[in-house]
Amino acid sequence: MRSRIRVFVTTFCLVTSFVLPANLFAADSNGSSDEWSVDAKIDARLRYEYVDDDAATDQANATTLRTRAALEARRSRWGLGLEFEDISAIGSARFNDTANGRTRFATVADPEATEVNRAWLSYKAPKSIGVTLGRQRINRDGGRIIGDVGWRQNQQTYDAVTAERSAGRYRFFGGYLAQANRIFGDDHPSALSRQFELDGWVGEGSVVLGPGTVTAVLHYFEFENDPLRSHRNVGLRWIGKHELNDKRHIRYRAEWIDQEPHSNGAAINEAEYLALEVGYEARRWGVGANLEQLGGDGMYGFQRPLATLHAYNGWADRFLNTPADGLVDVFLNARFSFEKFVLKAQYHSFEADNGSADYGDEFGLALSRKLCERVDAVFKYAHHDADGIAPDVQKVWLSVRLLESFDLRRK
Repeated sequence: MRSRIRVFVTTFCLVTSFVLPANLFAADSNGSSDEWSVDAKIDARLRYEYVDDDAATDQANATTLRTRAALEARRSRWGLGLEFEDISAIGSARFNDTANGRTRFATVADPEATEVNRAWLSYKAPKSIGVTLGRQRINRDGGRIIGDVGWRQNQQTYDAVTAERSAGRYRFFGGYLAQANRIFGDDHPSALSRQFELDGWVGEGSVVLGPGTVTAVLHYFEFENDPLRSHRNVGLRWIGKHELNDKRHIRYRAEWIDQEPHSNGAAINEAEYLALEVGYEARRWGVGANLEQLGGDGMYGFQRPLATLHAYNGWADRFLNTPADGLVDVFLNARFSFEKFVLKAQYHSFEADNGSADYGDEFGLALSRKLCERVDAVFKYAHHDADGIAPDVQKVWLSVRLLESFDLRRK
């Protein structure tokens, strides 16, 4: 039954925008307006990435262009969208994109690809109920467990059915995930790099309590094409802030997750996750102190196979797979805004959760600027010093992004 559901959702994702009858967007029974809108959207990002990895023979120099073109239509409570995505290498590809066979170079995980990125149908019912069916973006809690891996050129999307509802202080999210379309593209030679075939269920419930929000999470992930990876997560999250005045506040966050084997998952898939965060935010600057502990026992470390991992545990991406002894990441971060620039810095200190291994430290720096209304630029740098336990790595990025939207509304 679950395989039939997965096949249905995946097929729907690819054909929805071509077979949907035009009268879907007729005025609803409550007499909502007949007005409708169609927008064309372009999202283009040109990026240069340099990687000096001591584990590779040669340094990587990668110039890639990511282009997304989308059509989105909305009328009354309905929405419909179709988006294509293309990733192209520009110039001589002196990097290992994981699919081009150039293994002498350091890795830049942006293989060339052209594919349907999103194809979705949504309905917003009365009383704030919203349902989305099809190939879609999903980001929960900043992508810590489920995300779209937005830093890489190829976006991770999901063939899924999701629903949300807000009711006063309460908010609910649920979904069935049939497939994760990974960042390596549909043409990658490795089937596991192309997609995770899933029988995944996600549930979250939040309530506002005083100055914060408490959220309970429940995830059941069966990886049908990689069954030993299957697991379930049960956790609690608390996020809030204390207002000092209209320009300053203190933010805080705490999260705990218990991970256990699910379905045909390996019996060793047992670990816990803990995150603590406190920060001070003013209008032009902010600082924070953080602790993230991914448990490990020497056989298995807490895993996040669907997460936006670049956003956590250092921009150098040295911990995309949690070590079997786990990971403790103590880090400081700062933000400063001036003129049209935003400067961010972070420092990480890494060690094993199980045992006394020192995984080194990392420094990261990012400078971004909005060049005009629709164009922004980012410079980013990361240096990971593994303290002899693993190869060191240094990375530099320079990217320019264009976001443009065109109203195709019928006059």
